[in-house]
Amino acid sequence: MTQNYRRRVKLFVLLVPMLGLNFWLMAWCWGLFTELGELKLHWERGAESAVEKAVSLAELERAMGYGGFIHNFKNYVIRGTEDYRERTATSYRLTMEAMARLERQIITVEERRQLAQIKQTLEQYGDKFQQLQMLAGNNETVRERDQLVRVDDTEALINLEVLSRELIPGFVSSVTLSKARIETAWNQVYVGLGLVAFFLLLSIGTTAYYLMMVAIPRSDDN
Repeated sequence: MTQNYRRRVKLFVLLVPMLGLNFWLMAWCWGLFTELGELKLHWERGAESAVEKAVSLAELERAMGYGGFIHNFKNYVIRGTEDYRERTATSYRLTMEAMARLERQIITVEERRQLAQIKQTLEQYGDKFQQLQMLAGNNETVRERDQLVRVDDTEALINLEVLSRELIPGFVSSVTLSKARIETAWNQVYVGLGLVAFFLLLSIGTTAYYLMMVAIPRSDDN
């Protein structure tokens, strides 16, 4: 009986650290799974935000560009008709609405600076549009009207191009980084699961061995 007791003690001494190690490895794997969930959530939020900004920026470009506010404004300067006045007023409202949506989505300081410059230029156009409406019927020539309401939009167009050029690459960079982190976490999970399986099998084998040793009577047990 003394020998069996010693075997049980050895079994206990071996199993306790093995079980502790298994529990630690399982907790580690659980932590990695949690990190993967957080990475997935971060990626989804980043993707959603980038798509929303891209859509809002496209709406702003469309509202400003060909067939939009600036195009209609210049046609109103040339023709001065009521039709182009209404088109200009409508497209200006749509442009500023698109600007407001994009302002709510832009988060970096540089993006805000670029957008503020674009907005300032649009507001200058809006002021000139008001002046142009007040001149209706004064028989100014197209050249005179153009000189009066001319706006330098060079910097605004440059900033708009920069925003368009940087928005998607920034999103791609974020996705690439998240993908690398996810792959690293999955590799760690695989390693952890492999270690858990190894030590679990080792503890099962050790337990089975010592149980057999305890169950089989030996001559020196007496």
